[in-house]
Amino acid sequence: MTQFAHCLNLTLLACAVALLATVALASPPIEREWPPATIEKLDPTPRPVKWVEPTPEQLPSEEQLDTITVKGKQFKITRVNAAADDHGYQRYLVAQGRAAKDSKGAEAFAAYEKTNEALSFVGSGLAGVNSKERLIIEDCTFIIDFQEGNFGKFTPRRSAIYVEGYKEVIVRNCVFISKSAPTDPLRKTTASIYAADCLKVLVENCYFAGRTIGWRGHVNVWGCGPTTIRNIEIDGQGRSAGGIWVATGVGEGKIGFPHDNNDPKLTIYPAGPLLVENCLIHNQKGKENSDGIYVQSIRPYLIRNCKVESWGEDSLIDVGFRDTSKKWGERFLPNHGGLGMVENCEFANGWVKDSVGMGGGLIFRNNLLKNAWFFPYAFDGGNWYVISNRFDAMSRVIVSGKNGQLNGWTPGEGMFAKGGKMMLFNNEFIAGKNVAAMYVAGSKQAPITEVISADYNVFSGKDDTTWAIEHDGTKMSLAQWREKTGNDKHTLTGETSVASFADVDAGLVKLPGGVEMKFGPFKAGLTGPVGVTTPGLVDKAQKFSDAADAEYRQNNFTVEAEENGAESTMTGRVEKRPWASGGGYMILEVQPGQVHSFKGTVEKANKYMVWSKVVNKSNAGQYQLLVDGQPVGGVKDFKSDKPTAIMHSEVELTAGEHTFALKAIEPSEGGGKMFLEFDGLVLRDAESVVEDSARAKASAARAAAEKAAKARIEARKIKHDLSEIAIAKPSAGHAAVYGADKNRYLLWMPKEAGDELGIDIEVPEAGTYDVAVATTAQQDTGKMALRVDEDEPGQEVPIGGTMHLGESKLSAGKHRLTFIYLEGKPEIKIRMKRLELVPTDDEQ
Repeated sequence: MTQFAHCLNLTLLACAVALLATVALASPPIEREWPPATIEKLDPTPRPVKWVEPTPEQLPSEEQLDTITVKGKQFKITRVNAAADDHGYQRYLVAQGRAAKDSKGAEAFAAYEKTNEALSFVGSGLAGVNSKERLIIEDCTFIIDFQEGNFGKFTPRRSAIYVEGYKEVIVRNCVFISKSAPTDPLRKTTASIYAADCLKVLVENCYFAGRTIGWRGHVNVWGCGPTTIRNIEIDGQGRSAGGIWVATGVGEGKIGFPHDNNDPKLTIYPAGPLLVENCLIHNQKGKENSDGIYVQSIRPYLIRNCKVESWGEDSLIDVGFRDTSKKWGERFLPNHGGLGMVENCEFANGWVKDSVGMGGGLIFRNNLLKNAWFFPYAFDGGNWYVISNRFDAMSRVIVSGKNGQLNGWTPGEGMFAKGGKMMLFNNEFIAGKNVAAMYVAGSKQAPITEVISADYNVFSGKDDTTWAIEHDGTKMSLAQWREKTGNDKHTLTGETSVASFADVDAGLVKLPGGVEMKFGPFKAGLTGPVGVTTPGLVDKAQKFSDAADAEYRQNNFTVEAEENGAESTMTGRVEKRPWASGGGYMILEVQPGQVHSFKGTVEKANKYMVWSKVVNKSNAGQYQLLVDGQPVGGVKDFKSDKPTAIMHSEVELTAGEHTFALKAIEPSEGGGKMFLEFDGLVLRDAESVVEDSARAKASAARAAAEKAAKARIEARKIKHDLSEIAIAKPSAGHAAVYGADKNRYLLWMPKEAGDELGIDIEVPEAGTYDVAVATTAQQDTGKMALRVDEDEPGQEVPIGGTMHLGESKLSAGKHRLTFIYLEGKPEIKIRMKRLELVPTDDEQ
């Protein structure tokens, strides 16, 4: 927690400047696109955009809203609020247009009085754009230690604060400590703050520490409008943790209401604008998919004066757009033109990544990078402008096209899709001890040289031959690179300063959005303090964080394989882990009977469960764990095809130093050389392991019961392709089948309100069914209802998406379903693809 120290040294003047910086105009208005524009073929061509800088949200506003204030409380969260889960199901039914068992299903919901339960807030308008609610949480402490729940299933409600569909959300001056351990059941703590479909969000001056799992961040913001995240610190405490995660919709580039609402017009698309500033994110050593700062499909976004360092084996920052390779219905989304900017930040010991399709582009300027690997693994409709940055201690690849993630995460063209380039201008590259290639071409699927445009850079401290370029696997000098590609014709080497370019015509590089280009000297890195800025909150955060960290490290610790005092009869060496993780592991060539021993210190006398960590693919054979010369548990087979932890047994240890050892017994079945990549031992409080194991088994039993129930429902579900059902009652308008193969659908163009279209279906088993009709590529809007046989028409539902037309009790045999057009323009086009009757009377 030494990173807090900078805050305590702020002068009154600096604090005043920081305070004045918060006084700004409101962010640009939300520009929602409904229905989203669609095109026939994938086209990543950017739309023209104008840069409108996101500014801090000044919340709460003066608008009269129903306000919930939670202030000055301490929560120790051990469970999800049961009422919140029940309410979530009722809300789901209402959002689907189905008759909820509880008439309160659509009303606002708030659960925050019990200090041992997660806080849950749900707005009344089924969406933030319709909400009349405001949430303010200030000066609170949250100790997150979930003990109950279905941990095998992802749920955003397993967060300290879950808020959905509010007009304003303010969380400030709070401390969040997650006590999850690496061997806890999967996805135990999802996030500290999870906000979905809220109109305005402000998170400021908060401290987060410890492990999260299951999604991507301590701060998760999904499909929200103007969002400000500022002056926060996230400390991974050397474990797996998430940072800041902000995205549109229910996934990377997916759009639509995050909670199955039936009216897409309520959705904020695209989400944003977003401002992330003055944040400190550091000290994460896990292998989870949890970036330091992750921004996807937000328009526009600004990340300013933030520091991200030593963030595990995922990205320090990952930004971009994924909409450009997605579909809405059966058609593609065009590039929606989002423009992002990352400026005056510091990134150290890790990756800086643009992921997919940056829309209007990304301006990455005046940043300081220390031993950071640039990773542009796909462009799709926007340029990455790398302008006036300082790359310090560069000893690895600066720009890499080698990744291998070509399946699922990138468009079909490969690592670099069509429509985008990477521009590197006016940067300074300062060599480290062992300089690797400046650019790496990657594979034939992912050529990098054709998407790079570079010039007017400076390579300081080393001569031209040291700054090697790797092009299609062949290294060359910078001069050869210039000749072959036409890049870097005016780039300088040696000790030359970027001031040499001060008089270069700025018009040589056209930045998107009307942003001004400047050549010459620049200020790289931070321009002010980062992290929490209130001394009192700093003290409180340090107190709780240190206490939780000390408790964690007493009950959960690692004895490293390369600890001092190691005595080994095996042949081996220490292999350093990637720079972002630090430390090392042993690579051992082993013969039966050989022993690798090492010493480790135990802080607290206790019973511990012990695991061995295997790093990579091994044919290690069978081993016996010894502690102080005594066997622990039985012989274990260490053969694995991926990183894993192998459980040995429980052992009772006194406080103090102990000798741990692995003794090779015999090769695995199939013979061959015994080979082990060993990363040490993990010890965890045995009682906690037993408790977590019981919770995991209970969770698995619940999941099995749910799976069986779903299977029963699926077996009884009645499905009909509407393009194959004969029309029993013709419409006064037009009805016919269109499309081909899997894209066939029934097109109905009712003549006017009141027009009806009937079909006959066969029901094999009597029961109560939810009648749903899925539309495809639906753009026209209106309302319709369903009449079953001679019953009264059911509820009105919006046309579009999957329409849930109500529940009906049906006998076995033939039934007439009549669609009734109620509201909308004449000759509306309703494209109906599939009819499903889903049983709702299943008993588990």
